[in-house]
Amino acid sequence: DDDDDDDDSDDDDSDDEGTKPAGKEISENHAQYALSYGMMLGIRVTQGRRQISETPASSDPTEADFETINKLKFPPEGSNHPPNITPPHRLAHAFKFKDYAPTVFKKIRTHYGVSEADYMLSLCGDFNFIEFVANSKSGQFFFYSHDGRYMIKTQTKAEGKFLRKLLPSYYQHLKNNTSSLMTRFYGMHRVEMKHINKKMRFVVMASVFYTPLPVHRMFDLKGSTVGREATREERENNDVMKDNDLTMDAVFISLGKNKQAFVDTIKSDAAWLAEHHIMDYSLLLGIHYGQTKSKGVRTISVQLTDNEIERQKKFWQDNGMGIRVWAEDEEQRIVEEG
Repeated sequence: DDDDDDDDSDDDDSDDEGTKPAGKEISENHAQYALSYGMMLGIRVTQGRRQISETPASSDPTEADFETINKLKFPPEGSNHPPNITPPHRLAHAFKFKDYAPTVFKKIRTHYGVSEADYMLSLCGDFNFIEFVANSKSGQFFFYSHDGRYMIKTQTKAEGKFLRKLLPSYYQHLKNNTSSLMTRFYGMHRVEMKHINKKMRFVVMASVFYTPLPVHRMFDLKGSTVGREATREERENNDVMKDNDLTMDAVFISLGKNKQAFVDTIKSDAAWLAEHHIMDYSLLLGIHYGQTKSKGVRTISVQLTDNEIERQKKFWQDNGMGIRVWAEDEEQRIVEEG
């Protein structure tokens, strides 16, 4: 088995359907199709196998759980040779797949009430991913799952190493701060296709704006005013706004009885980030207009089925989410902040 010949093998590495997220579907003619197909199949097989030895659900992960890397090779014809049992697939070439710290990420998903069946259906069902072009300076790719529930972001090798290094502390922070607004990482993987000389490291994250209500405006807030305003073109396109836009547009946030809890959460998350010398982060704010707006307002979120709306409403009620917002004279509502 030559699965260890790469450069980071030991170190880092209803009838009425909802509308898909905005973006280009990664079909067979898409440049990223082979890699996204490998991502889907790799997650499906590693999640479905469950041949790894897991700690009891009530206990914390062990030190070894944080270091675990499960590796699989996927030949086109499939394999019946333990432990590398894989199904045949439609790609013409073999590829390799790594699953990092699977027990740890499963416990994080369980902590947030994510069922394994729903997780696999969203990421590995008979649907394509949706490519999402973000205003990111990193040059990394972003994908939505077909239903918009999860976002997949590619990583550099350095980012992968850093997340693995932080994982024990990150896990404890989420466990000890149930209301944390930190990004929810639900999986970390790598797919390698030697025939195109590509290695794609990626993380699976909860989509912040997966909500039962359309998000009409979004703000990316860093607590700074230097260079923190949207361009004219971004405003015309109703893109993500920034700190100064919040002031210029007279958006006032009323936290009410949730104020202290919200502030405490922000302080706790910021303290954790400072402890690990992380500076480049922001608070994403989504606003839903409670009254019907003119046809010029763009809906950014995914439109959901009635059943999914009911499930999401229950989720927000159970988790105590929802803060009231007023901007100018129009009533608005935050559907999620984080």
